[in-house]
Amino acid sequence: MSLLSRVEAVCPAPLRPILNRVKSSPVGKRIASGAFWLVLGNAAGKGLTFLSMVLVARILGPKAFGEFGLIKSTALTFVAFSAFGMGLTATKYIAELLSSDKDRVGRIIGLSYIFTCFSSLLVASVFWFASPWICESWLQKPHLTGLMQLGAVLLFLTAFASSQQGVLSGFQDFRGLAFSHVVSGATMMPIYAAGAHYWGLTGAVVGAIAAAGLSSFINSTFIYRNTKHHNIHYWFSQAGREIGVLGRFSLPFVLSSITYYGFFWGCQIMLGTQQDGAAQLGIFYAAFAIFTVVTAVLLMICQVYIAALSELFGKGDMKLFRKTAIFSFLTNVSIGIILALPLLCFPSLLMTWFFGESFQQGGSTLAILGLATFAYAVCIAMDQVLISAEKCWAYFGCCLTGAAVILLVTYLTVETWGSFGLSLALLSGFCTRIILLIPMRHRALRDRPAKLAGDSRT
Repeated sequence: MSLLSRVEAVCPAPLRPILNRVKSSPVGKRIASGAFWLVLGNAAGKGLTFLSMVLVARILGPKAFGEFGLIKSTALTFVAFSAFGMGLTATKYIAELLSSDKDRVGRIIGLSYIFTCFSSLLVASVFWFASPWICESWLQKPHLTGLMQLGAVLLFLTAFASSQQGVLSGFQDFRGLAFSHVVSGATMMPIYAAGAHYWGLTGAVVGAIAAAGLSSFINSTFIYRNTKHHNIHYWFSQAGREIGVLGRFSLPFVLSSITYYGFFWGCQIMLGTQQDGAAQLGIFYAAFAIFTVVTAVLLMICQVYIAALSELFGKGDMKLFRKTAIFSFLTNVSIGIILALPLLCFPSLLMTWFFGESFQQGGSTLAILGLATFAYAVCIAMDQVLISAEKCWAYFGCCLTGAAVILLVTYLTVETWGSFGLSLALLSGFCTRIILLIPMRHRALRDRPAKLAGDSRT
């Protein structure tokens, strides 16, 4: 019995017209199948990851958990520099070109591997040597220097795994991605728990490194399977022919990531250097862990829609492109409302239930992040259109302005309101992006592609 048949058997009568429309559309079927596997895998994988964070928080307590979150956050901030947007670039161009130009797909994959390895190794090396200065001068926590240097390994593996996930999304192998998330999450929980219990903060950091390495290995096996299936060869020697996509597409997105993660990291430093800052950071990271879990569902669906919209944009089918974009918006907004409601209705209960009584005061922080969840859902629904239609620099402008608002609101509120002020800053940044994205999304839906994706670019 196929997956679609099982869904039909349990589908309520009022939803059957929608199901029939999905069945009659090849694009709709791919989106539905991809979303199913990604949400299923993400729910299991991210759920296990979240439980790992809960265990670590309970073992370490707010202060040490805040330091653990600061190490991870600092390392992942530098991932934006090292990945150079190659994951999103691979998703965009592999989805566009898979049916029309397999040689270019091979060159794109080769470019993704070469550039990610080179840039990640370079940035990780700089991060390693800069860790003492970061800990002493910026974070004012010199005792974290050794663990921050371990973060360089986490940085490299995370950047590489992120790029690989972009390749799999381009192939629309969402079942493989789901499997990778599940195995990584299942491995992370016992490693995190044992590491934090026996070796404290050091064990938790090593657990994060081990989980990222396993994820990269699993991704590699699925990429190999897809290239064999589609008869695609990596063209490492000719990857330079595709270098133009870095400036045309990757550069604005890496600048967007650097801007957002860099400013957000700066906001965390502002909070961490306040009186009782480490404990406030621990509370924020606990609430943010819940926010990350629920918004991960939106990110998974976003991958499916970017692949589908990029394919339609490449074919020049703007009518179906617009219909899919509208359906994407409705899907994201509906899911955003569902995900935000528990965070808004039971914030203190969720913080206490997951992390313990010492985190109960973070209820107001989580409630604001509940509002941010809905705003984020609206943002990424609009982002999908700009990314697929190659409105890259417009996307960067929105991210830059939103990140600036986050930094400003943090500066104005964090001294008085602590973790609540940082969560309020995130909400303000997302709302600013929505205001800017509305006219840009409308323009992207109205314009036609200047050049079809199947055209050869040499």
